Amino acid sequence: MAGTGQTFEQFAVVDAFSQHSAIIHLSILKLPVLQSLISMSLNELWEAAAGSPFTPAVSKDYQLTVGFTLLLAGVVLTILFGLNRSFISLPLYGIPASLAFGFGAVYTICAVGVYV
Repeated sequence: MAGTGQTFEQFAVVDAFSQHSAIIHLSILKLPVLQSLISMSLNELWEAAAGSPFTPAVSKDYQLTVGFTLLLAGVVLTILFGLNRSFISLPLYGIPASLAFGFGAVYTICAVGVYV
């Protein structure tokens, strides 16, 4: 922190898995929202979450339909990208095709009961 005008007490070195160190500013831990979550025990957090159950964006009944639709859209966009491989077709077909494949695969896997 030499030359930055900040003391070492304002930073924490966090990284137990490699030789590289990541520096995180400690003032973010002083936010009121994070302070209330940090001060709660895991059991208190579990009990507080019981009042608001999780509701998925796409209900379980429609996940397979959404998954197959996205996979089909991914196949169509991939075919269109393969027919015209230019720089302009990459954001037009390539990126949406990969996103459709990715989300379609996750929705299909979740629909059949394998949760990732």
